[in-house]
Amino acid sequence: AHALISSCKIPSSWSCAPWSQLSDLFGKPAEQVFSRWGLVMRGWWGVAGLMVVGCGSAEVVLRETDDVFVEPDTGVYVSDFDVPSETLEAALALSSVASAQQRLTVAQVGGRDDLWPKGTRSALTYCVDVKAFGNLAASVTAAVRAAADDWESAANVRFTHLETEDARCTRENPKVVFDVRPVKGRRYLARSFFPSQTRLVRELLIDESALPPPRPWSLTGVVRHELGHVLGLRHEHTRRQGNSCFEDLNWRAVTSYDRYSVMHYPQCSGGHLGDLTLTELDRRGVASLYR
Repeated sequence: AHALISSCKIPSSWSCAPWSQLSDLFGKPAEQVFSRWGLVMRGWWGVAGLMVVGCGSAEVVLRETDDVFVEPDTGVYVSDFDVPSETLEAALALSSVASAQQRLTVAQVGGRDDLWPKGTRSALTYCVDVKAFGNLAASVTAAVRAAADDWESAANVRFTHLETEDARCTRENPKVVFDVRPVKGRRYLARSFFPSQTRLVRELLIDESALPPPRPWSLTGVVRHELGHVLGLRHEHTRRQGNSCFEDLNWRAVTSYDRYSVMHYPQCSGGHLGDLTLTELDRRGVASLYR
């Protein structure tokens, strides 16, 4: 899920992939891609979907410490481009840019898998701030539903849209497990949360830059990745195979390593260049967690 950075610039020493490759990938001149997203990358090609894209020794420069920033309206710290934390210390611990090291993986808290209890996993209710999304409300609602359907087809979980709560769809609403709201000017396309986090953090926030996201990603693909976090899944690239994308050790491998996983950033030795979709290992892994 989860990421774009706006406080960066393109080095004049860029010397890797031809601009034509970037143009072909994003469907627009590469200069426009980098100008729009404001990235610093040394190593390979730029940004797409939920992630900053690069390879090898990609370099990202931020105003804040490492890759951590604070959402101005919520006070939530975000690291690794879409992973929320309630404290700065927790966010720094998850920072992948700060680390030099690196399966479907599940988050752990206190040595236990961070999963929804049986009573909640079948009632993952949410609202959509349709008023704030305006004329995009229908497409956003459809994308969330389609992404939820994919996870439901693989695991014993159920996402339910409570349309009666759409009129008061904020993080203060206790009648839903989470809310879906639009935001502007964030350094990510979208971000979500993990099961153990408090209601004030339990939001699926979609930045205007994801409406629609850069090609070849779809909004459904973006949300699909984010709902993986909602179910407790960590980034697949936090393993050693993810090169410099290690986050922390608070996870457990559920399947063998899957570089095509919906939870894998491509710049971290990922294998997919198309939309973010569930692989067979994604399905097997989440099914084993939610039987």
